[in-house]
Amino acid sequence: TARSWRPSPKSPVALTSPGTIIAKGVHILSEKLLAASSARGAASADVTIDATNGSDDGQNLAQQIKASVGGRGVGPEFSSVVAPNGTIDFGDVHKGQSFSQMLEVSNITPDDDLGGLTRLTLLSYKFSGTDAGMFSLTNFTAGMTLDKNGSFIFDISFAAGSALGHHATDLVLLTDQGVALGADGESFKYSLTANTIPEPATVALMAAGLGCLGLLMARRRQRHPRPIGSCPAAIHAAAIAGLSG
Repeated sequence: TARSWRPSPKSPVALTSPGTIIAKGVHILSEKLLAASSARGAASADVTIDATNGSDDGQNLAQQIKASVGGRGVGPEFSSVVAPNGTIDFGDVHKGQSFSQMLEVSNITPDDDLGGLTRLTLLSYKFSGTDAGMFSLTNFTAGMTLDKNGSFIFDISFAAGSALGHHATDLVLLTDQGVALGADGESFKYSLTANTIPEPATVALMAAGLGCLGLLMARRRQRHPRPIGSCPAAIHAAAIAGLSG
């Protein structure tokens, strides 16, 4: 007998079950032929079955039967626009603002569409790292599935807090690839990076204040001091605060 089965070292699939008629009226009462594959493609094996009856001489005596069994390992194949173990960079994000990036994932199995045998299940996700709380995945549903050639676009967001500078975390998607449908299988990791920068108004005000201080210092070097009040008071105060902070 031959059939297709999903690669699954953890979950063998019965090719011949107890009680199945396999040759000349012989019933296998206690044996079970199991197949499990950890890779895609054809597989076969020769087996020897010790039967308690059904001998070919008509005496209904015990006999030994040799048979060949075969099958084909099939399953889903995960793919994404950003390759697994790659980086998704959010770039510069102003303090207090949010920014999103898209991640499209697909099931590109080369096998025929065999329903559950080739369906990809996205079981769960997690963020790991010190900055994990700054990132979110807003449209993930645990247990969502992708049939052959199916795809889905995830929305990943970064929320810039008060801490300026570089932030990073890892996103890990857990699938059932390589195991029986719905079981914990292969996972795929992505590095997420972002950089929090000051708000535009703060940057502009500090730049103006620094420019004003630079002008005053230049004039003092020329021995023609100008009252510090000639700079707008708000700009002068911001510049002093920026230098002291």
